[in-house]
This record gives sequence, structure tokens and C-alpha cells, in this order.
Amino acid sequence: MPAVKSGYPLAPLVSWRVGGMADYYAEPSSADELFALIQQAKLTGLPWFLLGKGSNLLVADEGFRGIVIRMVDSYSGIKIAENQIIAQAGATNAAVVKAGMEVGLGGIEFLASIPGSVGGAVFMNAGAHGEQLADVLLAARILETDGTVHWRNPVELAMQYRHSLLQESKGIVLEAAFQVSNKPTAEIRQEILANGAWRRQHQPPGPSAGSTFRNPPGDSAGRLIESSGLKGFRIGGAMVSPVHANFIINSGNATASEINALICEIRHRVWALHGIWLQPEVRGLGIVVGEV
Repeated sequence: MPAVKSGYPLAPLVSWRVGGMADYYAEPSSADELFALIQQAKLTGLPWFLLGKGSNLLVADEGFRGIVIRMVDSYSGIKIAENQIIAQAGATNAAVVKAGMEVGLGGIEFLASIPGSVGGAVFMNAGAHGEQLADVLLAARILETDGTVHWRNPVELAMQYRHSLLQESKGIVLEAAFQVSNKPTAEIRQEILANGAWRRQHQPPGPSAGSTFRNPPGDSAGRLIESSGLKGFRIGGAMVSPVHANFIINSGNATASEINALICEIRHRVWALHGIWLQPEVRGLGIVVGEV
């Protein structure tokens, strides 16, 4: 059983840099330790939450009255096979792409543009540059709620736009296998650099969670928000980015409550003007995103 710490600050662990403390915190280094922690939490009635790199999460100012379990550096191994890369859930998406590039295996370059970990990317079916994880995922190894472990392919995970079956269950990604193919290292590197340059040009700097809302069918959340006159609009330290309206920036002193209030204002303003109820892409811990 890994060490369990009490009164652990969560703001430094999430990309928005806001939020309170978790009552308890642990970093298991194996699936067995992870399952043991979850079982102990269940036995004691303690709520638990699995945290990756925190790039898509809004943590309440009041924190979390439970245990946060984080599998990142301690569970981030990457293995290379002939036509696939197998990465543990805590590995960063960028590290997976780099590992392939070093041995001339590509086809997953878009993943380097997605902040966060492999586990979170599978959970959200993350995407960028017109591609999504389901396009390159062979299967993910899932720890089921009963303690069994199974490999699940994208169809079994019901992967759709920014969605997987894992969002409705308590199954946990342990590792993922990606389809790759032979590709010149220089070509892989060039594509990564081009994608990075595009993101720097079109997406704002500063603490954010990336895209705040999912794109509605046939439209863009950023376009709807901008056409609602909300670029640069702010509540306290939370601001709609002047660069990309689907990004909410922590301008330096935002609270989770201010960010959530801004999310709610955006939803209501877009609904009033366009009749579209935007769905948040970010998740909440101790807070319901988009509701006050």
C-alpha cells in the first residue's frame, strides 16, 4: 500500500491552478496498489477520485472530501513493439509520440499536441488537428470495478466525440496500445513542430483547461462564444481568452467559483442568442461544471 498523505493541495496539480485541498492523497505505482486503495476507500465509505495530469479538470475552492489517487510519474512506462506502442496510464501523450519518433514509428503525431496523460486521453477520447484517440487506439487495458482486468477496443469503449463508456462507469485505464507504422524520424519531428506552431499561433498562453466546451454538431463553440460578444469578458480573475473564445484563462488570481460562474454565463448567453446549450468539455471535482 502506498503512503497516504493528508491535507494535500490540488491547485498545483491542475492546469487551471485553482482549487482547494484533498483530505487524502496517494500515488500508487501498480494496478495492485491502485485496486487496494480503492477497496480500502470503499470499505471506509471514503469518496475517491483518480487524477491524471489535471489538464481537463476544475477543482472546487473547497477541495475534495475524499482521497485523490494519482498515477503519473510512478506509472508511466512505455514499451515499443513492431507495430504498436503500449503506454501506462500515467505516461504523457507527448512522451508516447516521442518514444515512437526515436525508433521511426509514427502516425500518432497529433497526440503530442494534447496535454495530459494517456489515461485521461482514453477516458475523454481526446483529439486535435482533426484526429482523435479512437483513430489510433488498438485497445486499452481496463481495471474493472470488480477487480478484474480486460483489454477493451474502441468499439467496446463506445468511443465517440470527446466521449467513452468510461465516463459512465468506474472502469480505470491502466495502459493503452496504439497503432503505429514506420515513418522517417525527420518527418515525424516536422509534423510535431508544425502542430506545435499552429497551437501557439491559435491558442492562448496562460493557465487554462484547453477547450472549455465541446463543439456542437456542425458548429464551433469558439465561434458561438465570440459571436455572443464574450471575447475578453471576465468574472473576477477568470477571463474568456481574447485569442480563442473557447478558452477560459486564469488571469492570475481566479477562483474555481469565478471560473464556473463564467462558464455558466457563457452557456446562458449563447443559449439566449443562438438557442444552443453548450456542453462543458471539462470535468469537475467537488463542483458541478456549468451549474451554480
